[in-house]
Amino acid sequence: MNGIIDEFDAILIETIEQTLSYVLGEMNTKIIFISLERNSCPKQEIPQKLEYFCEMLEKIIGGNRGQILGGSSILEYTIAEQLAKKLGKNCTEPKPIAFCAYVNRLKQEYQVEKRNQKKA
Repeated sequence: MNGIIDEFDAILIETIEQTLSYVLGEMNTKIIFISLERNSCPKQEIPQKLEYFCEMLEKIIGGNRGQILGGSSILEYTIAEQLAKKLGKNCTEPKPIAFCAYVNRLKQEYQVEKRNQKKA
């Protein structure tokens, strides 16, 4: 892993944690991270296991027929929106978004921008 990926991953993890805490509260966020860790997805590995994170979030929060109708999709969109904002971009994706694809696209754009900054 290079420094650019590590920096983006840190921003992503911070955004996920802040968004979950804001929307669900600190205690529920801790419960989610404990559940993820027990299922082989510690917080620091979320960027590499993004699809698994989404699957677990849907199991914990609920998806289309879960406890909160579409709750995980709403959280994914909110995380994507906040991540884009932190990176100085507008979230142009309509709801529902393909969360993993959108985050990967933001990551690629971020890496290109960082490389271009180093060249300048």
